[in-house]
Amino acid sequence: MPEEAVRHDSVRRLMSRLVGSNILVLLLLALVGVLAVWRSTESVRYVTERLQPVASANAAVVQHLTTAESHVRAWGLSGDPAEVRQYHRALAEQAEDQRLLHLSQTGDARLAELIDDQKAAVEQWVEQYAEVRLGGRPGLSNADPAVLQRGLDLIRTVRADNQDVAERIDVLAAEARDEADTRLRGTLVALALVALGGLIAALLVARRVGRRVVDPLVDLEHAVIRMTDGDRQARATVAGPSEVVRVASALNVLAEENERARQVEHAIIEQLRALDSVKSDFVSNVSHELRTPLTSISGYVEILEEELGDRLTDDEVEMIDAAKRNVSRLSDLIEDLLTLSRAESRGTDLKTVDLVPLLTDVVNDVAVSASQRGVQVLLTRPDAPVLVLGDASQVSRAVTNLLTNAVKYSHGAPEVQVCLEVDGTDALVEVRDRGIGIPASEMVDLGSRFYRATNAVDLGISGTGLGLRIVQAILENHHGSLEIESEHGRGTTARMRLPLQAFMQPVAGSPAAARSGNKPRP
Repeated sequence: MPEEAVRHDSVRRLMSRLVGSNILVLLLLALVGVLAVWRSTESVRYVTERLQPVASANAAVVQHLTTAESHVRAWGLSGDPAEVRQYHRALAEQAEDQRLLHLSQTGDARLAELIDDQKAAVEQWVEQYAEVRLGGRPGLSNADPAVLQRGLDLIRTVRADNQDVAERIDVLAAEARDEADTRLRGTLVALALVALGGLIAALLVARRVGRRVVDPLVDLEHAVIRMTDGDRQARATVAGPSEVVRVASALNVLAEENERARQVEHAIIEQLRALDSVKSDFVSNVSHELRTPLTSISGYVEILEEELGDRLTDDEVEMIDAAKRNVSRLSDLIEDLLTLSRAESRGTDLKTVDLVPLLTDVVNDVAVSASQRGVQVLLTRPDAPVLVLGDASQVSRAVTNLLTNAVKYSHGAPEVQVCLEVDGTDALVEVRDRGIGIPASEMVDLGSRFYRATNAVDLGISGTGLGLRIVQAILENHHGSLEIESEHGRGTTARMRLPLQAFMQPVAGSPAAARSGNKPRP
């Protein structure tokens, strides 16, 4: 993909477009909403700030004029000067109301005309009725029927004009409300149109972003899943935004490198297998070649000891004993090497083995040599058979190694305990001693070839350092495991686990087939 196209189609740019379109839609919606609120506010303000004061002042005109009329009538009956003062006060308040009406003009010509008509009618009432009555004398002479009738006609005219003003105010208020409703409906339509247009635009942009970003990511995910499932030919599609392109390219490079590494690893494994086979053959051949001369040396040493008999000096006896010890050590080492070689290189032909009699025989065999060291071997086992699939000779050798180690490293402790029990799906063989134990810092090295604990070496306890490695190799062939717990100066506990026969599926055929078919349980 060209660099310009990669730069143009970056995720940041695409997401900026999507976010920008959404922000634009929100701004349009906000602008339309603000304009609608402003125009609706203008309509409400027109009603509340213009029409409402006019309506209040118009109602006050009639109220104050009615008050003035009542004071005129009261003076005509009583002649009380206070009534005249109240009349003038009411008339002054009415005049103030008229002034407020003129000050609160709404700009409507018809309303202004009606207000002027009402003012003229009020002035006529004052001149032709109120001032006429107040200019006469109180009493019966003041109640001229013609004057009274004139006053009634004039007050009706004022009230009629006042009603016209009130109705005109109502008309203007209704028009303002209708205009506000119209604006509100227009605002809602505008908002709906803007929202619809924004939604369509957002969907179009999102669809484009989905094609340019999401689809390549989904393809990348599918490629990763195929690689995880073991498809060595799976590769990611190099397409989409620049970030996705870089990830896909890196993933493909990694896949190619892994494939090359896998091929190299396969070649190395084959070479190691070949070397291991050569090593095993070499160890086996050398061990076999060494057994014959060692046997001869051992025989000649025994013959020499028997022939010379009592004629040997103490130094000569000591030399013969040293020769016998070293021949025995070499024989043990050769035997362990052969056993380890067989355990690591050959398959195991698994057959049904009852651990109860097998363990009993091993304990009886080791108990004799253990008693010479002053160690008693105690066996705890169930009465019922404990059946596993295995090679009886190899399992016996593994238990023997653990038990002889426990006896050898007891170093003065009076007993070694051997326990056989069923632990879930496993047969558990536990060998526990109260001997010298193993330093905590050296636990990690257990099982290494020829490794021996420093405290055992310091105490002069003999050994080849192959015993535990032989046990581990045997247990690996039987899908078992070995656990070692030890405390320096307090003893060691070795736990050997083997799957019970009921939880293993034997595979018929060659030993190799049997070994590959019996996989460890999860």
